[in-house]
Amino acid sequence: MGQTVWGGRAGVSAAGLSWDWIEVVPGIVAIADPMMMITNLRLLGVQGEVLTAHEVAPYLNDIVHRLPWQAEVHRAIEQSLPTPDAGDEKQPLLSRRSGASHSTWHEASGFGSLS
Repeated sequence: MGQTVWGGRAGVSAAGLSWDWIEVVPGIVAIADPMMMITNLRLLGVQGEVLTAHEVAPYLNDIVHRLPWQAEVHRAIEQSLPTPDAGDEKQPLLSRRSGASHSTWHEASGFGSLS
């Protein structure tokens, strides 16, 4: 389980989006709860009204699914794994994880723009 934070700047403004993730099986990560993303973004409806968190969730999920966040989480997980012993060279890296490191809180961050 972990949390990832993505953000960026446009002039003097900054925006960020954060969510929890879980490792479903070794090597596969997913958003823990698509309805519980945290952001400083405010989305407006057709009439100019600020949308509720429930109304904004599909838009935030669309943004997250276009980000390479899973690759960043995998990179953070890989960096937190213990160095393999010489005798473990043929064992896949993700299967060398101990129970303690498997449940460690990981964080991956990225900054960039969506296109």
